[in-house]
Amino acid sequence: MTEVHRFSLILFLSTLGHMVLIFGLHWTVDDPAPPTQTIDVTLARHADAQAPEDADFLAQANQQGSGTLAEKAELSTLEQAQFQANEIREVKASQRQEQQQLEQSSGNELISSKNEQWQEQNKRQEQQIQQEKSLSNDDERDSASDEIATLEAELRNERQAYAKRPRRRQLTAVSTRASVDAKYLNEWRQQVESVGNMNYPNHDLYGELTLLVAIRANGSIERMEVRRSSGLTALDDSAIRIVRQAAPFDPFPEEIRSQTDILEIIRTWRFERGGYLSSK
Repeated sequence: MTEVHRFSLILFLSTLGHMVLIFGLHWTVDDPAPPTQTIDVTLARHADAQAPEDADFLAQANQQGSGTLAEKAELSTLEQAQFQANEIREVKASQRQEQQQLEQSSGNELISSKNEQWQEQNKRQEQQIQQEKSLSNDDERDSASDEIATLEAELRNERQAYAKRPRRRQLTAVSTRASVDAKYLNEWRQQVESVGNMNYPNHDLYGELTLLVAIRANGSIERMEVRRSSGLTALDDSAIRIVRQAAPFDPFPEEIRSQTDILEIIRTWRFERGGYLSSK
């Protein structure tokens, strides 16, 4: 077999094989997938004991249909009415205005009520402040009255104490002028010197000192005070002891008692060498 015959045979067989493949296979086109099914569910507002024979909608409870439409229809609003009606009625403009006026009037009344409450509250607060001020003023007046009464009582007590205080008068060798004062002072001095010379301290002590002796009207000693010391404590103590030994003194004469309760006699006492006591 020549090359030409062999090539022709191969070409024939190849063509025959392709024809068998082409016409032996069936060409098919898949049908499109059916659309996804959906279910409309209606929310029933009221439940009936009897189920409807031919339900128009699927809901969670049985409910008999109602309305005036010839064909089934869904609700046109999602809001729930506060009342039910089978007829559609026209709302007049006057009714809407009345409703608006009613709402506005209610709002005005509410504002007026709030204002009245606020005014009443402010009035109560002002009254409370005035009462507190009045109480504070009353407390201050009471406190001031108490202080005044206390001061008056203290002043009265001081006046009484001053009135009751003993009438004091001092006698010195220089200031004695009245004859009654001079007589009493001279007798008193002689009595002290007499006791002092009989009870003279150590003869080696000498010096002088000024002594205040306060005498009551009955002649007793109220107190004694060294006005000017001799510089020797023993000598000062000796002078005080001598005066105490000389007491009590004569009571005041009526002329002195009428104007004096305590007579303060101030004298300078001199302890001289040789054991002699004198005054000046």
